[in-house]
Amino acid sequence: MTDAANSPTPPEPVVPAAAEPAAPLPAENLMRGTLLALAALPAGVIAWAIVSAIGFVSGWLAIGVALLALWLYRKGSGGRIGFNGATRVSIITVVTLIVAFVVGIAVANPIRFNQAMSRGTLIPLIVQDPLYIVFPVVFGVLGIVAVYRTAATQRSLPPAAS
Repeated sequence: MTDAANSPTPPEPVVPAAAEPAAPLPAENLMRGTLLALAALPAGVIAWAIVSAIGFVSGWLAIGVALLALWLYRKGSGGRIGFNGATRVSIITVVTLIVAFVVGIAVANPIRFNQAMSRGTLIPLIVQDPLYIVFPVVFGVLGIVAVYRTAATQRSLPPAAS
């Protein structure tokens, strides 16, 4: 026998298997996604009212409202969100923040709220504490940017074959 027959054979190089492509998402169901995302409205208003009643600035909840609406939309739409869906989620977020803002003022200062409503304007209450409006606007914009970023990311994904 020769030395070549007795020598150990070098191990074969390990070649990684080709990565399995991710399963494509189903087509977007706009109506179902919108209806489920609407559940973020009462959830956001209730959370805002609780935080306002405790006495904290509740503006940081705005990004949570946007992300909750996005998550609920994706659950309802089948996992996909396009620009139409992102627009719907953004509208739901803005409406939720407006309603939550008014409810938050009413919960935090009910006497002042009643006085302001009898005069027909909330402007004096807003001017009194401008951070109460600045924080929700800033965090709401951040949340809406995240929604549109998610839609832009998913735009390049092909829909599942039916």
